[in-house]
Amino acid sequence: KITSKDELGELADAFNSMTSDLKKSREKIERYSKTLEKLINQKDEFISQLGHDLKNPLSPLVALIPLIIQQEKDPVVKKQLEVVKQNVDYMRKLIFKTLKLARLRSDKIKFDFQSLNLYELVKKIEMNQQLFLREHNVELKNLVDKNIRVIADEIQITEVFNNLISNAVKYTPEDKTGSIVIDALEEDGFVQISVRDNGVGMTEGEVNKIFDEFYSAEKASRNLASSGLGLAICKRIVEKHGGRIWAESPGKGKGSVFYFTLKKR
Repeated sequence: KITSKDELGELADAFNSMTSDLKKSREKIERYSKTLEKLINQKDEFISQLGHDLKNPLSPLVALIPLIIQQEKDPVVKKQLEVVKQNVDYMRKLIFKTLKLARLRSDKIKFDFQSLNLYELVKKIEMNQQLFLREHNVELKNLVDKNIRVIADEIQITEVFNNLISNAVKYTPEDKTGSIVIDALEEDGFVQISVRDNGVGMTEGEVNKIFDEFYSAEKASRNLASSGLGLAICKRIVEKHGGRIWAESPGKGKGSVFYFTLKKR
């Protein structure tokens, strides 16, 4: 309340005006935030519904096309059907990843957090990826300390590792032996995990955009279809674990390193 007419009164009047303006601004921001949140929820609901609607007609195509290819005798038609099959498989993976990302934005998805031995987890992932890595001439080294334990959902974090390994293979030129090195460092209640490759590397601009949805860096040498959602899914999973994820690269032709953090057990 202002009672004096002197400089102190003018100062108090100025403070009152600022307080009133801040209150109005805060109310506007709150309205905008609610509107934005509503639009995001509507977008996720639309994506989810669209994904389900597309998944149903694709299911018979996924099942029937391989049978048709098997029975077809004409080599030209057979080759054309193979192209159709590849595109159907790509659409199916894109739909599943889109639905996965939409679910990860929701609070409804529940994670099964457990104490996991990180070395054993990486070892299991390496064994499951063995054939894929051998086919693409890529070597994987597990340098994780055998005593490090993390709090994580095994299924979700396995998907993070699988996406990062697949990404490293995809961006390794076919004319060189690929190398992936997985390591971990304990620090301040967290474990910082690194996945290093000797692939094509990235520019600073690519590093800044790499986790954006549907973003894909320049076309890789290896012919592996990319939806541009794998790293966005990794980001969402790691954030759900209370960690963060980022990438670094010294430049083109010099490989990349992906880092993410998990809570230490």
